[in-house]
Amino acid sequence: MASAGSKSWVTMLSLLVAAQLQASLAAGGWDYGKNGPNRWAELFPKFCAGDKQSPIDLSTQTALQNSLIRKYVFHQSSIAAGVKFTLKNDGHKIELNWSPELSITMGQTAADQMYTAAQLHWHWGSSDQQGSEHTLDKKSYAAEGHLVFYNSKDYANISMAASRPNGLAVLGVFYEVSANDNPLFKDLEKALANDTLINMGGAAEVAARTDFNMFSTFLPSNQDEFFRYDGSLTTPVCYESVLWTVYRQAVPISARQLQMLRRLHYSDNSSMVNNFRPPLPLNPGNRPGTPRTLYRTFSAGAAGLAPSALSTVGLILAALLAGRLFVAVEL
Repeated sequence: MASAGSKSWVTMLSLLVAAQLQASLAAGGWDYGKNGPNRWAELFPKFCAGDKQSPIDLSTQTALQNSLIRKYVFHQSSIAAGVKFTLKNDGHKIELNWSPELSITMGQTAADQMYTAAQLHWHWGSSDQQGSEHTLDKKSYAAEGHLVFYNSKDYANISMAASRPNGLAVLGVFYEVSANDNPLFKDLEKALANDTLINMGGAAEVAARTDFNMFSTFLPSNQDEFFRYDGSLTTPVCYESVLWTVYRQAVPISARQLQMLRRLHYSDNSSMVNNFRPPLPLNPGNRPGTPRTLYRTFSAGAAGLAPSALSTVGLILAALLAGRLFVAVEL
């Protein structure tokens, strides 16, 4: 007869195997069509039906203005000979990767660079009126880029960090159609024009400029105004492990550059467009647990939503008393 200890061990092992199996299914059994975002919570309830899902609507009125939130301090090593950038089509999106010799990090201070960048990817629409995952006061943008970091202070790699609390941090940037080309996409155009990238599994090398800087090329010029909140990955497995920073200012992208994205194909060879998850509630109704708080670093300005100095102090004190302010802001 099996002992209680061995039964407990078998039960734990079974639960672990089941969780890994579901995560594996989540990684491959979804798309943006028949098994699209409206079914992810049903298909993967363990991962995609939680209380802290992303994206959300970044409502200026709902967000709590907090001048104590720090913007990140960035660092990138020099681009030495042999460093390579590669664009790949994974069947859901395109993703930019780079050689491990290139270090791209960020943190609260120059000395505390706790996050290491792992990849950059994009979501876009079939028209210029949609494509972003987050919305800004209900407004959608033509595309959204995500620079994904993992907590390299506590975890050895992104695979270990992805499912852990405070495991990931993502910088989100909106793209707005403009007469001007986007400087980052100018660097990517030759690779995007390569027919090997069109279908799933395709990849193309990107020429690396020695003066290339990820942060100055990807981020908007105004890096002081942003939203921050605790959320999740926006695709299965939807782990709720992400500290999101989404910038208020959009960056330009030309119609010509957007068309280069829209020529790509999903895994079923259909056009890769509308590869975004629609916004979800900041705090779903009738759910237990501590509500999420959306923070912003700027005044609501002309919309007339800026709180008075007194109300600002009151809101910050309320957040402190609730134990939320620095939990959400500091890592």
